[in-house]
Amino acid sequence: MKKTMIKKVLFVALIATFSSCNIYTVSTFQPDQNNGSDCPNPIYVATIAKSAISIVGLDSQGKSIESANQKSMTILSLIEDARKIYGNDVTIHNIRWDVKNRKKKTGVVYDVIKCK
Repeated sequence: MKKTMIKKVLFVALIATFSSCNIYTVSTFQPDQNNGSDCPNPIYVATIAKSAISIVGLDSQGKSIESANQKSMTILSLIEDARKIYGNDVTIHNIRWDVKNRKKKTGVVYDVIKCK
């Protein structure tokens, strides 16, 4: 009976260990897959990287406390950022998201293009 109990405890501990791990994935958004190409002759302008994570303070053990601003990761926000830098005649393409635990977007890399 003791061996069975030890096996159950180890199994539960193993499940708890794996379920507490952070899982990072990369998701992509390709408008061409859904709608066809809206810009047949794009001109590459730049690549932009953006992070949603900002350090808001330190806890009692000296570890950083992070906050993720999800509103800054919307496609509309990314287009607005690109247009502030490169002008109103640009759009974005080839969006690659960094995603934590399949829920929160922690960063993004995307291309800025100009349609001819």
